[in-house]
Amino acid sequence: MQISHHKNPSAMLNYRFAEKDDINNIKNLLLKNDLPIEGVDQFYKDFIVAENDKLVGAIGIEIYDQAALFRSLVVDQVLSFTKDWKSFN
Repeated sequence: MQISHHKNPSAMLNYRFAEKDDINNIKNLLLKNDLPIEGVDQFYKDFIVAENDKLVGAIGIEIYDQAALFRSLVVDQVLSFTKDWKSFN
């Protein structure tokens, strides 16, 4: 899935489920923001990542029967909420 939050087409974000190759990038992004990394190695397939030319966000999902719990939402500082995400609709 692609969503553009800018008028600039090069600023497109792609969202997808994480793959094994994303583990280190997810962990680095979490650590950079003082968030725990426990469970990333084991449950990486339950993460959704956001990327443009690099991984810029991730969210872990714990799935239970008919419900899910979002955890460890992290967004790289490159995407400032006051500037870049303000126009995200």
